[in-house]
Amino acid sequence: MIVLQAGTAMQAATNVVVLGYSCRSDWPACCGARGGLRGPLAAACRARYDPRVPQFEFDPAALQVMPSPERFAVFAEKLDSLTQANLTDRLGETFGDRAAFIMEQPLALPGAGRTTITFGELAGLVARATAALEALGLGRGDRVALCTRNRMELVVAEWAVLRAGGVAVPIGARLPADEIVRIIDDAGARLLVTDRAVLAGPLAGRSLPVGHRILVDGDSGAGVLGLARLLETAAPPPPADVRDEDLAVIFYTSGTTGRAKGVMLTHGNLMFATRAGLRQTAAMGPPPPILALMVMPLANTSGHQALLFSIVRGTTVIVLDRFDARTMLDIVERHRVNLLSGTPTMFRLLWEAGAPGRDLSSIFSFGGGGDYFHQDLIDRFRMLPRGPESPVFFVTGYGMTETGGQVTQAFPAPETDGDLGVVQPGIDYRVVHPDGQPVAPGEVGELEVRGPNVTPGYWRAPDATAAAFRDGWLRTGDLVREGAEPRR
Repeated sequence: MIVLQAGTAMQAATNVVVLGYSCRSDWPACCGARGGLRGPLAAACRARYDPRVPQFEFDPAALQVMPSPERFAVFAEKLDSLTQANLTDRLGETFGDRAAFIMEQPLALPGAGRTTITFGELAGLVARATAALEALGLGRGDRVALCTRNRMELVVAEWAVLRAGGVAVPIGARLPADEIVRIIDDAGARLLVTDRAVLAGPLAGRSLPVGHRILVDGDSGAGVLGLARLLETAAPPPPADVRDEDLAVIFYTSGTTGRAKGVMLTHGNLMFATRAGLRQTAAMGPPPPILALMVMPLANTSGHQALLFSIVRGTTVIVLDRFDARTMLDIVERHRVNLLSGTPTMFRLLWEAGAPGRDLSSIFSFGGGGDYFHQDLIDRFRMLPRGPESPVFFVTGYGMTETGGQVTQAFPAPETDGDLGVVQPGIDYRVVHPDGQPVAPGEVGELEVRGPNVTPGYWRAPDATAAAFRDGWLRTGDLVREGAEPRR
C-alpha cells in the first residue's frame, strides 16, 4: 500500500499532496478546493455550469446487443497487437451494433444523425476521417492540434489522427488564446481541428500557424474546412502499422509552475493499462451490459484514459459536454446508470444537489481522479446505492500525465485517508531521499516510477526531460510513505 503523507516538506519534491493531476485552466478552478465550495468560488463554478435538464432519450435496446463469448475471446487474443491506430477497427469488428456512445446532441457528421452511435458506426466514421486527413497531407508523425469543447466529434478526429499514424495534441478549449496559439506553434501542428465556439471565442481573429483549420460542427467556408463535407467523399484506408514506441499523443501540462510542457505519450504508454485491464476482463469472461456516465474533460489524460478504458470493454458511455449535478442525477435515475466517474468537486456538488434523496440503486461503482478524495466523501457515496451493509465500489488511484494514467489503484475503495492503493502490475516504484537513496520502510520520501506507462520525455525540451528522470526513474515530485505490508 502507498499511503499519502501530506504536509511534510522535502527539498526534492515539487508537490506535497499526492495525486498528481494538476488543476488546469480548462477545468473549474474550484477543483483544487480542499474544504468544499464557498462564496465566490462556488458562485464562479456554478456560473460556468449553468443548471439545465436536457431531454435525454435513447433506445434501451441498443444496450442489450453483446458480442458472443467466441468473438470477445478473439478480441482478447489480439491485445498484444492492439494499438491506438487499429483500436476502432477492432472494436467495430467485435462489438458491432452495440451502442458505443450516447450523446446529448447527434454528431455533426454524415451518417450520424442520432444521439446513439454504435461501435460499428464509430469505426466507419474514424476510418473515413482518416482518409480525409490523409488527403490534406497528414503523414506519419505529423502533429494535429485538437481544440474543441467536450464533444464526440473530437474523439472521432483524434482517433482518426492516430489511425493515420499522426500525433494528436489535445488542447483545452478554455485556455487563454495566447496559450492555445503558443501550444499549436510549439507542437508544430500541421492541422487544427476545432469548433465554432472556439473559433468565435478565444481564436477569433487570431493568426494560426497551421496549414488547415477543420471545423467539426460547421460547413466549409472562408479559411475553414468542414469535417462533415470532407467525410462525404473519403475512401477509408487501412490503419497505419504503428509500434509501441511510436509517438501517439502530446498532452501539454504546466504542473505546478512554469509554462506548459508537452508530455509525450507513445502508443505503448496509452495501451499499457488498457491491455492489462482487458486481460483481466477476458479471464472473467465477456462483461455484462454496462452503462457509464462520464463528464470528465477529454483534453487531458484523466478523461482520455477513462473513456478509452471504458469502450475497450464494450461499455456504453453517456458523454455530457458539461457538468451539471441535477442533470447527472436525473440521467442516473432514469436510465439506470451503472458506473459514474468524476472529480471530488463534482461529487461534492452531486451531494449538494440532493444525491442522498435520489434512487442510485443501479450504480455498482463510482470512481474518479483529478484531485484528492477525502475518505468521508468516498464513504458517503459508497453507502448511497444499497446502504451501509452493501457498500459499492469507489475506485480511485494515483497518476499523472507523465505516467499515462494511474500508477496505483485503490480497489474496491480506499481504506483510509491517503490510501493510494496498489501499484499496477508491470510498474516499478521506489521511495527515495533527495539524493536518490531508498528511505527506510515507513518513512516519507519522493515517489519515483518506471515502466511501459512512463513518458519518454517532454516535447522539444531536453533539459526538462533530463531534470525529470534519475537513472531511468521518473521523479514524480510527490511525497509518499509505503505501508507496513506493501501490496503490488
